[in-house]
Amino acid sequence: EPLERAAATGKRNGMKRSKPPALATWLLEHARFTTTDVIAGDLLEEFNKGRSAAWYWRQALVAIVVGCASEVRHHRVLAARAILITWAANYGALLLGRLEMIELSERHFLAYNPQLAVWAICFLGSLASGLIVALLHRGHRNAMLLTGAAGLLGWALMAIVFLKAASLQHPLLHIIAEASIVDYLVILAGFAIGGFLLTPAPKPGAPSSGNPSPAY
Repeated sequence: EPLERAAATGKRNGMKRSKPPALATWLLEHARFTTTDVIAGDLLEEFNKGRSAAWYWRQALVAIVVGCASEVRHHRVLAARAILITWAANYGALLLGRLEMIELSERHFLAYNPQLAVWAICFLGSLASGLIVALLHRGHRNAMLLTGAAGLLGWALMAIVFLKAASLQHPLLHIIAEASIVDYLVILAGFAIGGFLLTPAPKPGAPSSGNPSPAY
């Protein structure tokens, strides 16, 4: 592993051994982009030379963003498909949550908290969308999931800013526009759990669905 090799090099060279931020290191190790595998060892080596934790965090996040952007740039069609799947699944979940779930919950304990019913269906819908995106893009799982999550944020901003400003009257659009920030946090949490935690981590360089993915 790049980090282990860098640590061993630092020890041989008499460098001061110190531990970099654990979460930043974990993110680098699990990002699984081509660039992050190469950069991880360099960052640890520089950190052992006296760089600060803030510097390490900044470089780690830049490496992840650059690695993800590079992968998305080479697989634009897959990225567009991931965004469309994410939008469609979560739009349907919000629609079902607002129009159906509250009525169905009147016969159960959720009748005492209709908002909990909405959060439940939103969470399940986003969980399913995360699973679908991850399973359809196994070789590029992390990049496509991050793309889908960014699509969700863009979707929320579009609803909050554009739809409300335009005073659109379509009832389906208002379902998105009226969703709260907590609703979107629930959706993002479900998407992350379904995509990152319930599917196996991809191996570096593994092709999507067993076949090399076309570069666009």
